[in-house]
Amino acid sequence: MTLPVLITKHRAQVLQTQFKKCYSEVSQALAQLKKEDEYLSITNGPELQDFLVKQFKEAKAPDRLIYSQTPEKQKELIGFELPVYKSFDKKNEFYKRALDDGFIFINNEYFVFINADYSSISDAAIIIDVNGLNGPNVAGYDLFAFKLDENFNLRSQDKNSLTCTETFPGDHNGFSCSYNAMTDKDYFKNLGW
Repeated sequence: MTLPVLITKHRAQVLQTQFKKCYSEVSQALAQLKKEDEYLSITNGPELQDFLVKQFKEAKAPDRLIYSQTPEKQKELIGFELPVYKSFDKKNEFYKRALDDGFIFINNEYFVFINADYSSISDAAIIIDVNGLNGPNVAGYDLFAFKLDENFNLRSQDKNSLTCTETFPGDHNGFSCSYNAMTDKDYFKNLGW
């Protein structure tokens, strides 16, 4: 095997491992909230952020609108600049509004974005950057969107082959890649590195 092939294979294995680890840890945090019946009092995104951050040792939850701040302000508030994420086809910036309702970083190891507004928790999305500041910072590669179901379980976004393909136009491309990553054992290996 050539060096580029080995590097690609290693990168795919690392991201798959990180994906599984982050999914498991966030799922366990949600399960803990349910076990303590705390989730029954959560009605909006900021409350969800506050409850979730308590479940991770050394996790931090800065200003919930941190993603829309300037890079300079982000550095001032959290000590680093957040990545600019690309859509799955790498042609557009990923849907920014999905990343701006809440933010938790866990020891800079990975990031959790919450897409839920002040008035409701229904249709909340949890978007996980499985490797923090490390690249490639592309939806479907190291950034994955999940949803909370009515029982506070973390679920992959609904299967929608259009929003996880090289041909889907726009900033939502990559939103349903969590489904593929969870159901296709070769998903990470087959990414177009």
